[in-house]
Amino acid sequence: MKFLFALFIYLGGAQLVRATVYPIPDLGVAVDVPSDLSLDSSNKWGSLFVRDNKIKVIRIHEKPNLTKPDEAIGEMLDARRKKPGSRSNDILSIRLVKTNSGLPGIAVQAGTSLSLNSLSTNVVHYFFKSPKGPVFCYCIYASRNLKTIRDFDDLVLPRLSILASNAAEQGAAANP
Repeated sequence: MKFLFALFIYLGGAQLVRATVYPIPDLGVAVDVPSDLSLDSSNKWGSLFVRDNKIKVIRIHEKPNLTKPDEAIGEMLDARRKKPGSRSNDILSIRLVKTNSGLPGIAVQAGTSLSLNSLSTNVVHYFFKSPKGPVFCYCIYASRNLKTIRDFDDLVLPRLSILASNAAEQGAAANP
């Protein structure tokens, strides 16, 4: 009986988490964002999703000067060198990631390294090569709901997918 109750709670909770799918045709991808986020149409730099009409949570934008996701690390280090003394964008970790739809990328955790035992993440940048060609960044900003790197990953890796038209094009190109 306890098992059935736990299963009911688990499945019931899963149904409460709704998402809205936003296609980003210029990049050939789609993202489903939690229903408590909305697209900020006044934003002119990429796609910005906010909570409560003001708190930025997700920004997806093209990096037109990059040809590969790993070039973003060098770009971030160059920007860091231009702001000596700023501790808010220290690179805390770099790792390879892959979305559930198979899109490989690199995650760069940036924030403040207060001490060896205390790290404060401000943003995690996920860099991917778009099916349409350009590299893009899927930035997740720290908020009250994001406490661990897993929380950040859960907003990106299972939610970013290749648009169906691009998946068909990629399959045809791979199997001439």
